[in-house]
Amino acid sequence: MLIFAELKRIDFNGYILNKDEAQIAILNSSYFISLCLSIGEKGKEGADFFNVDIFNTGWVREKKMVFGGNSFIFDDFDDFDDIEKYIKEFIGSIYGDSWSDVLIKLRRYFLWEYEDYQCID
Repeated sequence: MLIFAELKRIDFNGYILNKDEAQIAILNSSYFISLCLSIGEKGKEGADFFNVDIFNTGWVREKKMVFGGNSFIFDDFDDFDDIEKYIKEFIGSIYGDSWSDVLIKLRRYFLWEYEDYQCID
């Protein structure tokens, strides 16, 4: 049986503190929003946390250069609900034979809370 990922919750990192502030921000010609996504197995309790940055092409033009992964570029969105819907659908399309398989795929796009985590004896 395949296991599908499910977006459980979106939290905001950085200077954007909530969905209302995010809605105002995306109406600007340039925006950058840092998110923490709670993603778990569809239909089950529990989630892992993943960080991702979203921004528009106006922000890219303003900065002239953008480094790294774990980000999504959105353009022509004027409602944060549409961005949330897109992220939710994208996450819901990720599946695997086990949660470990799903994690491998999610880590291609999002920064996992345990990325580079090492146990110390």
